[in-house]
Order: sequence, then C-alpha cells, then structure tokens
Amino acid sequence: MDYYNYAFIDDPYQSVPLEYLAEHYNALSQLINRWKYLLVEKYQVKPGQKLMIEMHNTSVNYHAAIFAAWELGLILIIDWPHAQTAD
Repeated sequence: MDYYNYAFIDDPYQSVPLEYLAEHYNALSQLINRWKYLLVEKYQVKPGQKLMIEMHNTSVNYHAAIFAAWELGLILIIDWPHAQTAD
C-alpha cells in the first residue's frame, strides 16, 4: 500500500484515497461559495450580523451554510429545537 496517496481518518485501518477526498473537498468548497453568494447577494449580510440556523436537519447544506457564515464573519445562533430543559 502506498501510504503517501492515502489519508487516514480516525482509525488507521480505514484509509481513503486522496483523490476521493479532493473531489469531495472541491464539491464542499463550491457549496460553501454558493451559500456565501446567496447570503451576500440576496440578503445583503455584513460581517458582525447575526444569522440563525435551525439544527433540525443536518445535511451537507447545513454544514456548508455554517462554514459560509464563518467565512463571512457572521455571528451564528444555532437553534436546537429538540433540546429539552430540566424544568
């Protein structure tokens, strides 16, 4: 096994080819850029503004929106509707 062409994730026995990671990294980067474009062009967000994201359905879009918000300098408020208090 050529260890220079693989990335080890969590468990050294589970390796992933670097080409696979690069392909998915590029797709995620493009999705983050789409979110940034949407937030800036449609909603005119500015650094320091607050953005609320509901943690109901965590998909790749959810994570891309979070990274986009961080890259734009937004303050994130994450609502977790399934959390219960001890009241």
